Amino acid sequence: MTAPQPTDRDPPPPAGPARPTLRPLAAALALYLVVGALAAWGNRDQVNPDGLSYLQLATCLAQGTPSASVSGYWSPLLIWSLAPLLALGVSPLIAARVTLLLWGALGLVATRQLALRFELPPWPRAVALGCCALALADLTTRVITPDVVIGSCLLAYAAQVTAPALLEGRRSCVACALGGLAFLAKSYALPFVVLHFPLTVYLRYRQRRGRLPAEQHPALRRRALRAAGLGFAALLLVVGPWVATLSWKHSRLTWSTVGPLAYAAAGPGNEPGTVTHPLLGVRAIPSPHLSIWERPELMPYPAWSPLASTANALHQARIVKANLWWTCRILASWDPLYLGPCFLLLGTAFVIARRPWPSRWERALEWLATWTLGTCALYCAGYLLVYVDERYLSCFLLPLTVLWVLRCVHELCEAWRRAPDPAPRARRAWPLALAAVFVAFSFYPASRLARRATQGSSGSVARQRLLSYLDAIGWEGAFAVLHSPGPASSAGGSTEDLWREGQRISFLLQRPFAGADLSAAVEARELDLAAVNAVLHYASAGSPPLELDAGWGLAGTLAYSGGRLEVWVRR
Repeated sequence: MTAPQPTDRDPPPPAGPARPTLRPLAAALALYLVVGALAAWGNRDQVNPDGLSYLQLATCLAQGTPSASVSGYWSPLLIWSLAPLLALGVSPLIAARVTLLLWGALGLVATRQLALRFELPPWPRAVALGCCALALADLTTRVITPDVVIGSCLLAYAAQVTAPALLEGRRSCVACALGGLAFLAKSYALPFVVLHFPLTVYLRYRQRRGRLPAEQHPALRRRALRAAGLGFAALLLVVGPWVATLSWKHSRLTWSTVGPLAYAAAGPGNEPGTVTHPLLGVRAIPSPHLSIWERPELMPYPAWSPLASTANALHQARIVKANLWWTCRILASWDPLYLGPCFLLLGTAFVIARRPWPSRWERALEWLATWTLGTCALYCAGYLLVYVDERYLSCFLLPLTVLWVLRCVHELCEAWRRAPDPAPRARRAWPLALAAVFVAFSFYPASRLARRATQGSSGSVARQRLLSYLDAIGWEGAFAVLHSPGPASSAGGSTEDLWREGQRISFLLQRPFAGADLSAAVEARELDLAAVNAVLHYASAGSPPLELDAGWGLAGTLAYSGGRLEVWVRR
């Protein structure tokens, strides 16, 4: 009888036990929703400038002005997700918490699918879902950010590109469509997917080629090229309409405005690894927006290039160095035992190095090790050039790292069990190892969630009193925030403090915020206040009152944050 010949087609799934049970996922979702809801309610009054811009743009969409919600800086998927709840009359801050919790739940479902691709047994898979449930609940209830949305989309994308059937056209189309959805969540996903997808196709092609005779290599190569072509076509189909919309609005080919502005904010004059936006100044606000931060491209960002001078090149090198160090600190901050960086680097290197080079990617474990390390490195690389923050990486790479750590631990315990003369304690190593991983990756998220759930409303009594006072005074039109030099107060000790305070007041009172400035009283006359009808002046104790021309009147003074607040209104 002739032996069956190898084929370049994907083998049918092996006959085996029934499909994996959904009970671990259901338990993880229940844990996630309970602790996430408690932490979200405790942190419901948290407002950050980026989140306020997303909420205001979503409000424009919900109120029937979709053109005002189109932005090359703020990605649209979170705006589109918020708009239905806002249209139903849900409070904006509550709508933001509910929306992010739902996106985090989708990320947990995608993590379960990715755990199956990592071939984790039932108990390690349950541990992974438990760890990720707490981690995602922590990330979704911190601040209002699209990083939760892009993390969920990229986890779903990863679950598709790691499928053995990636070289089939349908699978590659689904994977790249999810990659396009991640771009709509945050523009950083587009260059990542454009580079990551063909590299993943190549890795899968190399793995399959080592299992086939030479005469079948051309057919396999054609399948890989076809899969890559169909995937990019699906990606273009998803991102094309949005790119066309931005290009029409900006009158040039545009897929995002974030990169140039963020790069300009990290230029010379900044500490390497930090960004400084040109927040100072009082500017006119384009209707119907409440703040210039909803249209950052209108702010005066200074352009720079690392090729312009040696000093600029050295500044760019220092940025990369600082961000690389900060990235390592982020990876090490996920668990107190440093399991993440240890298994990502040492575990992956050991798995790959133990096989000879020609057959290095033929086995699933070696392929998965190469893919995991390459994915983490590629995702971090883009942020090294400008700025990196924990939430940028954690929403996607933390679940991926948990899965890889558990896969490595599983392989180590199995190797110990298969030893010729295993010690009796080898049988107890597996549950102890699982418990250690769960405690390590749950320790920090659980402690933060507990604090957040028990802290109550984060809105201070002083701020509520301030808002009531300003609402009672009332004025029509925009306002500006000024602060005289002196001892710093929590309300206005720096540019960022001033800006955040003005953003909060603008959003909560629904009055346009024209900007902030650190100005002495004698310099305030020189400011261009033609665009505003009210000025909030934070003055430290002992500072002289603000002096404006006869067209302004002092409407009131309020003790606030260790100093006083003067409210000036145009007569």
